[in-house]
Amino acid sequence: MVAHGSFRWNEVYALKQRWGVSVRAIIYRAHFLGLIDPIQYRRANVFLSKSGQTKGEKDDYLVPREDPHLLQDALSVMRDELQIPYRSVARQLGISLDVLRKLTSLALEDNSADVNVTNLAMHRLRNLK
Repeated sequence: MVAHGSFRWNEVYALKQRWGVSVRAIIYRAHFLGLIDPIQYRRANVFLSKSGQTKGEKDDYLVPREDPHLLQDALSVMRDELQIPYRSVARQLGISLDVLRKLTSLALEDNSADVNVTNLAMHRLRNLK
């Protein structure tokens, strides 16, 4: 990754594709593990910034995007196991169901018959605070 004090960027981008993480994360981890010194870390970040790679990096299109499953699974457990409708989750978060849909990128159907009824599990969760 580093030869004679300078980065071999082609190797860094190969690591990005292999591990599916950002170049900035690879550089950070290399610095954290002591594989590069503070000066190399700073130079790498300056390079990424000057080359316009602070919001999007070279070869981003080669790294497949993963769908977030943890949030979807958590919401499914809340609905299926705890009987907490999505509308109740949204209300407890102080947002509308439409906003929850947009934030999660999930097709959240609302099957709650009466949104004025407080779910016992949600009531207990609120009172734990």
